[in-house]
Amino acid sequence: MRNLTLWLISYFFLTCTVAGAKPSDSDFKAIEKRFADWTEAFNRRDLEGACELFSKEIKADHQGIPTEDWHTMRARFQKLFADKSKQYKYRFKLLRVYRAGDLAVGRITWYLTVTKDGKKAIEEETQSMDIFKPNKKGVWEMIDFVSFTELDKVLPSK
Repeated sequence: MRNLTLWLISYFFLTCTVAGAKPSDSDFKAIEKRFADWTEAFNRRDLEGACELFSKEIKADHQGIPTEDWHTMRARFQKLFADKSKQYKYRFKLLRVYRAGDLAVGRITWYLTVTKDGKKAIEEETQSMDIFKPNKKGVWEMIDFVSFTELDKVLPSK
């Protein structure tokens, strides 16, 4: 699955380059808003709000985690949110948005701080390529993504 995802991302970028596809400022703002809404929902442990970003058909590849679908992602979030000894705080920087037809790709850096029992346990930086497609209501939904943590940018607890 990872090879297929990487191939799709490569194909998408080649297609965008060849076709001269350029994202509009409104594409960037719309996807940035989707990430902002997700971040806010996740940080407050809102399970339904955190799942709204993702299409029911999503395939997600995180470094170190088997490929997930919508149901396995939801179950993982539910387990994370149930552990009250840990607090997760995400923030992000959307770097670029590429668009071709009804697909868009966001290149993003995520910053995560995890505290356990009130003490900082982990800080990490994750790079991600996220593929979006509008749903039936015209709202961008994430349909696929690949993310990896830069191991030299993870600060474990002391």
